[in-house]
Amino acid sequence: MTDLFSHIPEMSHYVYVVAFFCIILGLLWGRFKAMHVFGVVILALVTTGFMGVKHLYASAVNPSILTVMALISLTGILKKQFYPGRFLGKAGNTPRTFLLSTTVFTAGLSAFINNTPVVALLIPAIKAKAEKQGWNPALFLMPLSFAAVAGGTMTLIGTSTNLVLNGMMLENGIAGFEFWDFLLPGFAVTTAVLLTTLLLAPVVLKNSSNPTNTGRSSIRNYTTELS
Repeated sequence: MTDLFSHIPEMSHYVYVVAFFCIILGLLWGRFKAMHVFGVVILALVTTGFMGVKHLYASAVNPSILTVMALISLTGILKKQFYPGRFLGKAGNTPRTFLLSTTVFTAGLSAFINNTPVVALLIPAIKAKAEKQGWNPALFLMPLSFAAVAGGTMTLIGTSTNLVLNGMMLENGIAGFEFWDFLLPGFAVTTAVLLTTLLLAPVVLKNSSNPTNTGRSSIRNYTTELS
């Protein structure tokens, strides 16, 4: 199969584009887990010769990827040992103060832990607090995601993008980043995101009906999967 495409190496660019869109469509479809979508596409690329097994080995031992996996594993431990509801239960008694407290807390935590598991860690406590107070959970869950992404830009390990970029620089003989090199621009971006969220979220995500009056069934279920 590899020999079949060896005489047209330029075809690989088009194949990678097709593979990319197949992954996007598979994720948007929602019927399959992300690991299955990526696995099938990668297996197809390997069996057709467009991706060598050595590339898989190189990715498996990439320090940046291993660091991301280690941070996700650390968050899995924190999820069992750390109960954020203790803090979030006292974070605020009004929607605006609770929104401010949760976004600031999330941004700070995301600077040191990968942002995806941070969101998974905090969603249950925030949703429980919102339901208890009769607030619309969407008012806090979408800003939670924004705060986690923005907060992750403040340090080298806060987001996988910084880690992957640092790894590529080291592989090409370029001096890597220090841990706090992202702090000033990241803090400026995070502050802007939090202020914008605090001002616009109550307006854009405002629900005209009170969730407690319309019944529990009207509230969408927010779920996460952390493997």
